[in-house]
Amino acid sequence: MKRREHESVKGIRILVTLLTMLAVLVASACSDGDTEDRLSAREVCDGTLSPPASAALERLAEDEGFHESTPRTLNGVVRELSRLWKRNNPRQYAEYATLCLLEDTDSIYPALVIEFRWSDVDPRKMSPERGLKPELTYYRIGVRAESSRRYGARLEFACEGPKQPETGAKWIEAHLTVAYRHADPEAQAKDQMLILHSVSRRLAAALKCSDANLPASPDLRPISVEEVLKDVR
Repeated sequence: MKRREHESVKGIRILVTLLTMLAVLVASACSDGDTEDRLSAREVCDGTLSPPASAALERLAEDEGFHESTPRTLNGVVRELSRLWKRNNPRQYAEYATLCLLEDTDSIYPALVIEFRWSDVDPRKMSPERGLKPELTYYRIGVRAESSRRYGARLEFACEGPKQPETGAKWIEAHLTVAYRHADPEAQAKDQMLILHSVSRRLAAALKCSDANLPASPDLRPISVEEVLKDVR
């Protein structure tokens, strides 16, 4: 009787050991697969992030691996914007072309989105009251650039070529929405603009926007609202 009990206990121990080993192997396989699916900051957004912009994304996310939902290509965005521009219809300009969409594994909302659209409104001729907020940080990049912890980042740059119609869109609006949060709001604003500038610069080159004013090393020194008004008047 005791012998049977001993063999029974021994069998249960062996079964528990085997199940434990199996659980470890499954967890390891899932972990390896998750690691393989993760992309580096240099790989996301179709490789349009410069080394400084890649470092900015890693600082924002506090991570070195990312999941990209339905990867887009730079050429695909160029084709989409070209299609919308050829229609020469202001209603069509409101449509966005998305280049980058990073997943947030802990939320149903994306962690980062970068998208572009045409605009036929000259940012340099805006009224002083239009859209200027003291909580935004402004930069002298493109035609108009702004960023904040709460609102994300927006960059407008000129894209006027010899074949563009007189009454068509001549500017591109670039928008970045991000769920990542720095402890430092100023660092948050700068890193967001650094990322958006890098992707926008690559798009401007692909669209042959010779007047975009997006240098390789952007000036990230904030300017005041008064300086913004001085530039746009």
